[in-house]
Amino acid sequence: MADRKVILTIAPTGGMADKSVTPHLPTQPQEIADDVVRCWEAGASIVAVHARRPDDQATCDPEIYSDINERIRARCDIVINNSTGGGVSGDMISVLPDGRKEIAFEQRIKGTLAGAEMCTFDPHMQCMHRDDLELLMDTSWSRCLQLAQAMKDNRIKPEWELMSLSDLEWVNEVLDSRVLTIGFARRFAPYKRATSIIGGATLWVMKGKPTAENRGTARFLKFISDTNQQMWWHVTTGYLAISNSAVKNLEAGYHFKKNPDQFTAFAQLTKGQATANSQGLRLGNFVQIRDVIEAELENIFAGKKTAKQGLDDAVAKSNEMLKEFAAANKQ
Repeated sequence: MADRKVILTIAPTGGMADKSVTPHLPTQPQEIADDVVRCWEAGASIVAVHARRPDDQATCDPEIYSDINERIRARCDIVINNSTGGGVSGDMISVLPDGRKEIAFEQRIKGTLAGAEMCTFDPHMQCMHRDDLELLMDTSWSRCLQLAQAMKDNRIKPEWELMSLSDLEWVNEVLDSRVLTIGFARRFAPYKRATSIIGGATLWVMKGKPTAENRGTARFLKFISDTNQQMWWHVTTGYLAISNSAVKNLEAGYHFKKNPDQFTAFAQLTKGQATANSQGLRLGNFVQIRDVIEAELENIFAGKKTAKQGLDDAVAKSNEMLKEFAAANKQ
């Protein structure tokens, strides 16, 4: 049992309780984030988030969900699962024409708009009550398809909340519809994280050029570092924006909420502990050295060399290339 791996999911707030049950229940964004981080430090892997308005009433408001999600992501890498059930108060209650009360589907589906990796998916109809309040949760077949489409559009993986074996039939039908498919979400491995070195194209400005050329170079560098240009370049090509203002604007404009996988690269560069190796380097013959390392890794993976032999050979060959670079580029 000691080697058995388990996934621990926490629900710090839940959809039913409020502070009248216990004053220790976390209901506001900072309270929820603090509680989640403590649970993550204790080993939790997934958090089921339920949002509350400032008056502690239930909501699926994407602005509130986003606030909670961002506070959590700033401090840990737990998988975030936003509820599309919401709760039994506040924004979540609507009155039907016959006087019955329902957990409002138009509010529930908003839970998919806050950039979570997962959202709850309840493929069923159920009746519930809290004291004298009777509520219907109606996820009809057409609503299942709407919820599935919303999750597909926002690249969300469903947490299937099954209350009976009969729910499996609709799960299979949703999957058969091909609106949702089984896939993978991107997240960091649960290890202590260091920042990653940036790679890709590099621009160099050479000294000793005429003044007119230097002025043109300066204007070009100013142009490509403009916030709007950096945002366009990232959205269009996938290359990283290099300014904090561009990243903040991308977050404010919901780009990362709609494309959370694209935020992974920024998190790799900024969310860990900086080291001497991750702050940049000048490596002569970099492309050739990279090819040598990749070739030796292939030898290791193919069983032609042991890991130590392959890595030692990569070091020796790379050092020879560095010597050649140093000899050809003496200052």
